[in-house]
Parts: sequence; structure tokens; C-alpha cells
Amino acid sequence: LADVTSYGVRYARLRSLSPARTWARWQTGTAATSGTFTAAPGYLYCFHVRARDTDGLLSLWSSEMCTELPVDDRGLGRAGPWSEGTGSGFYGGTWVRSSTRGATLTRSVVNTFGLGLVATTCPTCGRVRVMLGDRTVKSIDLSSPTRVDRAYFPIWLGEEDGAGDLDDPVSGTVKIVVTSSDRKVIIDGLAVRQPRWAGGDP
Repeated sequence: LADVTSYGVRYARLRSLSPARTWARWQTGTAATSGTFTAAPGYLYCFHVRARDTDGLLSLWSSEMCTELPVDDRGLGRAGPWSEGTGSGFYGGTWVRSSTRGATLTRSVVNTFGLGLVATTCPTCGRVRVMLGDRTVKSIDLSSPTRVDRAYFPIWLGEEDGAGDLDDPVSGTVKIVVTSSDRKVIIDGLAVRQPRWAGGDP
């Protein structure tokens, strides 16, 4: 068998989780097997690769692999009292905090199968309710025996079918509502989660 001499890598950036792809080149004719890609928060990125060998033969494109970059807390709309701060242990280096029941963070999503809430858990942390429009999709208790920053909570937005996937994506306004009183809620970010067909398990 001929040895591989170089790789080409291309990517697609999606705001909406649609099967349609517009591919752009990232790497062409590189011998490197790793690299640093600069991504924008709030998008889904899909990648695939092909290889060229010493005989000059070019492979087919590989299956795509996708990942999402969460929206930082600064990208969420706020209602009610929220304080903000910075720290190296937080996603994007920032956080927002509230201890007031009913304080809300919002974000519009399009064609989404699920979300991921990035938050801090701790012994004195409170609770939140995640809503899509007027529908509660998950209640989350942020209390824990020890403090954990950048804790990740997966949130599905609909009913799963027999294969474990969601039948249809949903759109609307996501609301993160503080449901506890006098207990701190620290929110770090919100991810738009990919469906299984977009590459790998969610």
C-alpha cells in the first residue's frame, strides 16, 4: 500500500441544523495531522478530510464529524437582576449570576434538536427551569457537594423516536428561569446541540 503524503480538510458552518452544507476549505495539501481552528460561538461546525498518497491517488471525503461552540453568557438576553464577572475557569472567561426568583436569560434558536446549559454547581447554588416558549423542557438543580465550574447539562427539546433521535427540529425562544430564592445561579453559556445524523452521538 502507498503511504499517505498529505491531507485536505474542509468545513461547513451552520446556524441552523439543516442537512444542507456549504463547504469551505480549511487545509489543502498539508502533512499535519492536527491544527487549531478558530470558531465563532453559537455555530455548529462540521468537518471532513481526504488524503493523497505517494502514487498521487486522492481518497473520497470521509464521513463528517460535527461539534458546536456554545454561546457565551454575554450572548444571552437578560431580564431581572443579574450581576456579571470574569474568571479564567469559566467558558469564555465570563459568567452571569442571579439569586432572584424569576430572573430570566433568553436566546432564540432555529431548527434545534437540543441544547446544553453550561453552569456552575455548588453547595449553595439554586435551581433553574429551561423553557422553549411557554413549555418547560427541563428543570435543573445546580446544587452539588463541591463546586464545579463549566458543568454541562444536556437538554432535549422534544420526544424521541424509537431510534433515540428526535423526529423534527424545533425553533423558538429559549428561556432560562431562576426558580429558587436567595440561592445563587451562575450561568456560563448555552450550546445548540447537534442531532445524531450530524456526526457522532450527541
